[in-house]
Amino acid sequence: MISPNEAMFCRWGAQNEKGLCTELLHNANWPNANRSHKFTTVIPTLDPYAFDVAEAVREQSGRFKFAFPASYPSPGAVFYQTAFWDGIRQSKYLEFLAQIPEVKNQIMKNKIKPAVHIQMPLIHWERYFGKGWADATPQEKKALKDEYTRKLETILSPMDSAGGVFVTEYGSSVTDGKTAEKWEIVFLDDKTTDGSYIQDNIDGTVQLLAALALDAALIGYSSKESGTRNGGSDKIQALQIYIETMQPFKDVILEPLRFKADFDGWTKRHPGLDFIAKYPNLERLNAKGSQIQTPKPNQDANNK
Repeated sequence: MISPNEAMFCRWGAQNEKGLCTELLHNANWPNANRSHKFTTVIPTLDPYAFDVAEAVREQSGRFKFAFPASYPSPGAVFYQTAFWDGIRQSKYLEFLAQIPEVKNQIMKNKIKPAVHIQMPLIHWERYFGKGWADATPQEKKALKDEYTRKLETILSPMDSAGGVFVTEYGSSVTDGKTAEKWEIVFLDDKTTDGSYIQDNIDGTVQLLAALALDAALIGYSSKESGTRNGGSDKIQALQIYIETMQPFKDVILEPLRFKADFDGWTKRHPGLDFIAKYPNLERLNAKGSQIQTPKPNQDANNK
């Protein structure tokens, strides 16, 4: 029977004098585990590069359980290969992409820039609060202003976190010495909705798709800035390329099954036996390619 193990639960044993790891230590508690841990299972491993792996296993009589290493080689790694998409992690783009939604979320929740700017006469406070203003201490006057400003925010910005009210005061005119009576209310532009971080998000998304060897057309992503499209023909061509580029990874996945076929004698009973990954007929995804041509009655029988 063939069953996969979670890579995060697996650790290699020490290399022998030939540089091979002949044991796999399986435990779900790494890194808080070791070889002698009560939940550690020691599994003998096969050498997939041996001349005759099946025969080597047959020579180890009495053993019924083996680990078959299946991984795609990476430069500088022997037994702990790095995933082909690991470059996106090392480049910090994953962390960068994760921060953009959080930053936008915080901006929408806690806007720092006010949405409304109100300019009012300095004398307004005395006229509005009357004697209570004249008798109030500086701290009490500040509290009165804050409460008054909160009421203005409720009127002008009724939606939660939709923007605050910024109040400034002006006194007598330096020209004629008279007190200014005019109020001015200015609604400020919201800079948080002008497309900030969109280009950063596009750059990060393109980097992520490239690291995954995934064409943007396959997931319906399109962007005029990055020149990506997601039309029908683009999807078919992208899928064809993706299937071809994934061939090495498919071969790695099928290696244990091919070993089993050799060990159990299937290949002897059925010469040429092999296993493949089945994919849809891409021609049928094309409207033109899906039209079945029917031969005319007067055509040669050999052409039918």
